[in-house]
Amino acid sequence: MILEWDEIESVADRAFSVWVGAPEREWAKNMWLLLEKHNLTCYEDEFGWHLAVFRVLALGGIYRDFCAVAWDEHTDRWYWAWVDSIEINPLILGQLYGRETTEEYDEELSSTLSVLVELERAKVVATLSESLGGDIELYNSLSTSRTHGVDPDEEDIGDSEFDHLEPTWGNSNALLWVQEGCPPYLSE
Repeated sequence: MILEWDEIESVADRAFSVWVGAPEREWAKNMWLLLEKHNLTCYEDEFGWHLAVFRVLALGGIYRDFCAVAWDEHTDRWYWAWVDSIEINPLILGQLYGRETTEEYDEELSSTLSVLVELERAKVVATLSESLGGDIELYNSLSTSRTHGVDPDEEDIGDSEFDHLEPTWGNSNALLWVQEGCPPYLSE
């Protein structure tokens, strides 16, 4: 079975709500379709369903971290709050945690979920980078995400900062971050 976009759209609505009008949701949907082409949205059982959900959460975390690195727009990765519209099974979380990591188990479900989501992050990044044609293309995709679905004639989107974010000395940190595999961004 495939975890379809419309099944996780309520999660995506929360995970991808950084900008006014949420133009990044179109980007997220397009990236989800790329993950689908590589069977990362498929599942055969409850464990697989949860892993697919973790991947949409990882996608949201990657996006929010890019916003922090590229545009200094810091928002937290609140995975547990993002999934409150769907049913995450605590027993499955514990079993996956035991199967996927050797870290000491934290009984706080939000911490457990965060660890499991971050374990899927590298797989999501690698798949997107490969699907798009490399790290620069992934960077380009992220850097233009604020204009997805925005009609420049109908909406005042400000200055050229919303246009493609060309890598320069001043903003090269975002490209470097993508080239390093989009690691979780920790604000200082």
